[in-house]
Amino acid sequence: MKRGVLIATVLLFAALPLMSLAQEQGDPAENTYGLWKRNFASPTYGVAFFNSRVEWKGLESTQSSFNKGEFMVPAVDLRIFRGVNVSRRGGFYTGAEVGTIIFIPVSNKDFSDTIVVDDIEMAYTYGPDPYTFNVEVFGGAVFIMMKYGLRYDFGASLLGVSLGFELGAGAALQVGGYRIVTDIADEDTGSDQISFNLIVEPSAEFGVRLGKNFRFLVKGGLILMPPIVQDEKMFDNYVLYDGTVNSPEEYRRYALQGYDVELNPVAYDLRVGFALNFN
Repeated sequence: MKRGVLIATVLLFAALPLMSLAQEQGDPAENTYGLWKRNFASPTYGVAFFNSRVEWKGLESTQSSFNKGEFMVPAVDLRIFRGVNVSRRGGFYTGAEVGTIIFIPVSNKDFSDTIVVDDIEMAYTYGPDPYTFNVEVFGGAVFIMMKYGLRYDFGASLLGVSLGFELGAGAALQVGGYRIVTDIADEDTGSDQISFNLIVEPSAEFGVRLGKNFRFLVKGGLILMPPIVQDEKMFDNYVLYDGTVNSPEEYRRYALQGYDVELNPVAYDLRVGFALNFN
């Protein structure tokens, strides 16, 4: 079975250039005038993976045994690309792409910490308090990029395969933040903000063309987008020194503000979609 699939694949790739050559010799009018479609639309759908870091940044009157850790943040990636001045059979092209990245708020890793809080106002020490916590990243981004690409197509008029490369750059509007949750459901803290950032994406594609105008695509690349700079004022601060005895829940929530979470500016992206040429 495996040998049959391998032989069929080799024969397909060997036959495509010959079929293309035969077509060129048999239809010179199309070679001269019929290969160009000035526009194409290409929606793609996929996932992106952002590496994220959580570390203890320090907090007044609080000691922590946690240093830092890393976890992966998945996201849904939805886009539509409009290209201009592109040949049905490949070549250079330019265009604009709009899309959205939506983080999936999943807690896929647990971290352990032990805290001690010295309440100077009440001359009281809370802890040591061992617990586990996880981080949920929420929000996402909408963006627009100008793109420049090169696609090489080989095959016959009814069937072909293509390889291509794209480079895009533009602007992104990011919104969101993170939430740190412990074993007590109400003990969470977070930060949410809005910011404008640059976005750059180099990517490669593999396509299968059916007919002259329709192409299935698989694209993979890197997303380069600076993370949101969190504002500490956005935290839900508990006043530790308020002259009253705090509950264990309040001490715990106060300590959760000592963590800092940041997304890596480089993400991995994988999408599938199609391209449709039209005049």
